[in-house]
Amino acid sequence: MTMFKQLLLILFSLCCTATAAQPLSAAQWKKDILNLQASVKQHHINPFHTISERTFDQHVSQLLSKVPHLNEAEIEVQISHLLASLGDGHSNYNLMSGPHRHYPFKFQFFGEHLRVVATAKPYQHLIGSELVAINSIAISELQKKLQPYIAGVDNRYSFKVRFAFQITIAKLLFGSGVSREQYTAKFTFKQNTMANTHTVKAVSMHQFAQITRPFKRTNPALTWQPIKLDGIRFAILPAYDTVYIDFDHYPEPLSVITQCDAIQKTIKKSNANALIIDFRGNGGGNFYSGLALSSCLLPLDQFDWQNKIAVLIDHVTFSAAMSNAAQFKSLLNAQIIGTPSGGDPNHYSETHRLSLPHSHRRYSLSKRYYSFNSVSSDALYPDKHLSQSWDEYQQGIDQPLLSTLSLFKNLQR
Repeated sequence: MTMFKQLLLILFSLCCTATAAQPLSAAQWKKDILNLQASVKQHHINPFHTISERTFDQHVSQLLSKVPHLNEAEIEVQISHLLASLGDGHSNYNLMSGPHRHYPFKFQFFGEHLRVVATAKPYQHLIGSELVAINSIAISELQKKLQPYIAGVDNRYSFKVRFAFQITIAKLLFGSGVSREQYTAKFTFKQNTMANTHTVKAVSMHQFAQITRPFKRTNPALTWQPIKLDGIRFAILPAYDTVYIDFDHYPEPLSVITQCDAIQKTIKKSNANALIIDFRGNGGGNFYSGLALSSCLLPLDQFDWQNKIAVLIDHVTFSAAMSNAAQFKSLLNAQIIGTPSGGDPNHYSETHRLSLPHSHRRYSLSKRYYSFNSVSSDALYPDKHLSQSWDEYQQGIDQPLLSTLSLFKNLQR
């Protein structure tokens, strides 16, 4: 499963082309900041659920006084801090909505180790190595330093996912003071017991988007059924008597409804009595598409609805994907398997997507509140905790899926 795909799709879709533009004056940035301040109060359903309005206004005033002395990256990072201080993962400033560059790495946490899972050709030898520092700041310290500026965070799990991606944005490192140079930073990696530091130059967003992960899932082997549904794939595993649904990203609800007959016919033909729906790596979309899928599946009496329904989640599972996972626990009597979700079950969601009048930078504000858990909780926690190790990942072994399949196989039909 491709991590970060949904996040990348969302962020890239909002990006302006990185063409040369005249820098804004301090007066223009101040007007943008005042516009954002007013917009937060006008459009967010409950903007001061975490931070008080007085404190928020004080932060705005402090930033306005500093603007003449800050460079553009510093201003943008501070604006990101303003929205991050609201305390919900759907109220964000998009650092990628203006000209920007990336350091050519894709990182992923395995436990507490942040590893290179993909990179550009000059750094291929670093794949699998652990990132231990940037500009001599240890990763543990860097997380603390950047925490106020990281966007898209509901809890500590989504923070790790966002951190792993956003440290590739040169503007964030430069604007936060991690890097003294706009497009150059020193990355220190550990391979086995040896540490090596590389001076790395940032690349264009286009070049960054071309970086693909070399590791593919090969175990279990999956043969996809010919059901045309963007973002959702179906596989039958006869050896495990299981239908596996890879819900990678969200199609429109109408697409699910249109394909329901084909879905039901394919599943009925298999005679499988176990069902696994996989929301790992899914950052969200329209949760009505997930509800449409559940309504399509519920009439199928062949499944063991008491014992053999599972939903897989991980730290990337966010927004609609987290919502659907929580709903399926009730609607489908599903076991939740995997690692805690990046999304909070009781969360501010749906977004007003807005832009600042002078810089045209994009940002979003939450306009709805959803409660999927009767008790206060920061994440959807699995009934059975299963994670993937680095060794399993690089070998293409999907151990959480294999373990779930084995669990069902051991149950009598």
